[in-house]
Amino acid sequence: MKFSTLLAISIVFTIFVTTNSLQIHCIFSETFLNAVGNGYECHTTNILATQTTSVTSITGTHIVGKNHNDVTVIYTEGNYSLPFFPRNFSHFFPNIKAISVHFSTIETLYGDELDEFPQLEHISFWGNYYLKAISSQLFEKTPNMIHIWMNNNAIEKVGRDLFTPVDVSRLRFLGFSFNPCISRDISGDNRTAMISLINEIRDKCPYDELICLSLKNDMKEVQEKLESKVKLLEEKLDKCSLSQ
Repeated sequence: MKFSTLLAISIVFTIFVTTNSLQIHCIFSETFLNAVGNGYECHTTNILATQTTSVTSITGTHIVGKNHNDVTVIYTEGNYSLPFFPRNFSHFFPNIKAISVHFSTIETLYGDELDEFPQLEHISFWGNYYLKAISSQLFEKTPNMIHIWMNNNAIEKVGRDLFTPVDVSRLRFLGFSFNPCISRDISGDNRTAMISLINEIRDKCPYDELICLSLKNDMKEVQEKLESKVKLLEEKLDKCSLSQ
């Protein structure tokens, strides 16, 4: 990935996690992205996450004249203990236009990660070496994408309808280089080339989500039955122990 498109005077925030809270301390600064122009950025590293998935509070000192409403970019990297993208950022930052998530341990994008960011135009999931699957619903609430970076991940499965909500005429970069199922980028305003790459992604990275969902439900049902059976056997075994 070329980082020349990102001139970051970073915003570094530290995240403190307890069982019931996800607190973010921010150091705010300015940045520039080709897709969205000048911005006010959140740059975070080393997010430590447990069971909590929603941001509960944000602290930090803004640049003079700035506040939470001015934040347009979230940039997070080096989060080797982050198996998900935190929710509820929009409660604090309602005007996000760009999100970058680099070097996390996210394995699947389930589809609701971006729902709270209707103004989103730039997304970069880069160097997430555990990221294997992307749901069709990821861009359902963000149709105005300009840049989509999905390079250097471990992507094998992409929902067939992932790009259906996206206004392809607005896309200026679509990147899927260096993934197991495909390695190709397209830049510029060539709509035909964009559609060609989208079709190639569908063909080379098939992900039948209905079948997968059915299998997951079947597995859950089997697990529940097994747990019930084990519990029953344990109760019988306890009775045997008491009778001896």
